[in-house]
Amino acid sequence: METVPSPEQHSERQELTRMIDRAVAALPPDFREVILLREVEELSYKEIAAMLDLPIGTVMSRIARARKLLQTQLKEAVG
Repeated sequence: METVPSPEQHSERQELTRMIDRAVAALPPDFREVILLREVEELSYKEIAAMLDLPIGTVMSRIARARKLLQTQLKEAVG
């Protein structure tokens, strides 16, 4: 059975979405590009590497660094 979120829960989710959007927008362009292709477009590392003409190791490194930056930014925003 699916429950409908309360107005408070809905508001909290909207705020979390805004915080994530701001954190992603604040990433350096190279990191923002790969994290969006991976997490939003759900492309594989191999597909991203081919699309951006980058070595797969570079893609993996940028994604890892982007995730770490996002984690840091969101921790600062929440706490």
